[in-house]
Amino acid sequence: MLPIVLSCVEAELESGDLVIIDFMAPWMRVQYGFVSKSERTHSPAANELMARIRAVEAASVELENRLIAKYASFSNPKVV
Repeated sequence: MLPIVLSCVEAELESGDLVIIDFMAPWMRVQYGFVSKSERTHSPAANELMARIRAVEAASVELENRLIAKYASFSNPKVV
């Protein structure tokens, strides 16, 4: 078993060298947050960074869901 971002092993999934198994534990989630001082506004650079991180995350989730849909054989395979 190897917990990994599927886009890192897309070629191995395509070739059949690796398969996706039906296993998900609650602790297998990546979470992040943005921390700022209360009653302070973010700088334009901080706002841009947060927007870019959210865009990369959205694209990553979309790709993960496509790969799961294509290569997983279990029901309800979706990253949220």
